[in-house]
Amino acid sequence: MALIDELTGRAPKVITREPVTARVVRSDETGVWVVPLGGDMRYPIGPVRGPGVLGLGDIVLLVFTQERPWVLGTEVTTPHELDTTDVHGIPDTAQLETQTGAQEKADEAAAGVVAAATDAAVDAAEATATTVVGTHNADTTDVHGIGDTAELETQAGAQAKADAAEAASVPRAWDTGNRRLIDAGDVTNMAGLQLWVRRTWSTVTVTIAESPAGTASGVVALDTLPVGFRPSKASALTPVWNATAGAVSGHLRVGTDGACVLTAATSGGLHTATATFMTTDAWPDPLPGTAD
Repeated sequence: MALIDELTGRAPKVITREPVTARVVRSDETGVWVVPLGGDMRYPIGPVRGPGVLGLGDIVLLVFTQERPWVLGTEVTTPHELDTTDVHGIPDTAQLETQTGAQEKADEAAAGVVAAATDAAVDAAEATATTVVGTHNADTTDVHGIGDTAELETQAGAQAKADAAEAASVPRAWDTGNRRLIDAGDVTNMAGLQLWVRRTWSTVTVTIAESPAGTASGVVALDTLPVGFRPSKASALTPVWNATAGAVSGHLRVGTDGACVLTAATSGGLHTATATFMTTDAWPDPLPGTAD
């Protein structure tokens, strides 16, 4: 009522029903006629009372009183507080931000800056740490109290040296056992001949045996003994027994250069011999031939 009083300059009679929004459908010297929005255009309400001049199509507030209907202009339906453009020097209030919204955006921006700065700091720290650790790992001198890491020994290397020292401390048997240097078929025309050597301390024994008999005759070079099994002072010479003839057939000669020679082989003979002599050669290591 106070609003209507203010707009009309006078108070209408008692309002008899709820006001409704209506549209002006007739405005002439007889008055203004309106129809409620959505109402039947054939039954306009009027003439109505109200301030000012209203034009056709204007939207008004229709108020029913005991006296007659009153209308109020569109300015009543769109009060100042509902305006959103060109108010108080603001072109469009829709472009404004609330304090809460502005604070949220500021917080998000600040968080983004802090996160970016933190990530950059972490990346820089990791890069620095990687460089420092890499440099430290590459150091070989004066690290962790070690003057030079090149002087260190691995566990495997230390164990190998310990094993070698232990083996060296065990007394040798000083016996090579029989080592076969010539197998059957190694000597031309003496396919059944074999040769063995054995060293016990400083004594060397060379043995030959033949079966079956071959066809070689005369001087036959058998093999060259390796260092560790050679006569020290002079060639060793021992008779060769020919089992086929039942008689001596030449000699087995072992030179200081290790050359083993039959001096008078007999075709068809079964030659056997054993020569024994002393040597001052270093102990053979590794051992030659095949253990037999």
